[in-house]
Amino acid sequence: MSPTQSQRESTKGLAHGFRNVDCADDPTCFAAYLDAVAIQLQEHKRESYNMLELSAGNAVLEVGCGTGDDARALATQVAPGGHVVGIDLSAGIIEEAQARTGATQVPVDFIVRDAHATGLAAESFDAARVERCLQHVEHPEVVIAEMRRLVRTGGCIVAAEPDWETLAIAASDHALTRSITRTLTDRAAHGRIGRHLPALMVTAGLHDLMIRPITLLTRSLAVATNIFQLGSAAEDPHVRLAYEPERIQAWISELQRRDAEGHFLGALGGFLVRARVP
Repeated sequence: MSPTQSQRESTKGLAHGFRNVDCADDPTCFAAYLDAVAIQLQEHKRESYNMLELSAGNAVLEVGCGTGDDARALATQVAPGGHVVGIDLSAGIIEEAQARTGATQVPVDFIVRDAHATGLAAESFDAARVERCLQHVEHPEVVIAEMRRLVRTGGCIVAAEPDWETLAIAASDHALTRSITRTLTDRAAHGRIGRHLPALMVTAGLHDLMIRPITLLTRSLAVATNIFQLGSAAEDPHVRLAYEPERIQAWISELQRRDAEGHFLGALGGFLVRARVP
């Protein structure tokens, strides 16, 4: 909870850097962050795969594919005869996804595309999925509309996104905790995107919605510091201007004490939404 200057800059960059990973000083930190979050979301990921209602021979689009773990998992569900296309705006992330796929025989292709306008043929997929990407894009509604354009009639579109305003950290200084969680909400381009997913789906002309809550819960301060970026939030200039350093340090010390005593708890809510193309 006491990051170095370079660590603070790197962690702060995660809040903004996902909007343009290739311009970051250290792009590798994004892949490491995606890996850390993925470990915590395995159950919700499996549920999102099931919501797509896939079968052998299907074509699937993974939007904001990151390092490709989800695309590769989906590829196993559409084999034989099917394939998955993973798109991401970052050439560096796509290269990492391709490297991780290596010589495996899973039917998946990774390409650099802007999710707002992919340039792919209309109705060329049976299903599409996006996870933790809409919070970073410029226009989430345009991305959902593009996914609708690409999915055939009857196909499913699944989106999973956090709602950073639900972030809960067990601490006695409620005012400071609210300031820190609000800072994290405001850092994301769309920090409250999770709660807006159903409306985005309906506005795009989709129907037959299924909505499920997601909770990322941890009792580890180390995990929370990494995934929720608590350290950089405590160092945020807005927080530092509003609270004296001693009070912030007391907050950090309390979290460390709670962690040592097994009392730490942090949780972030979100939503998993499936809709169908009419």
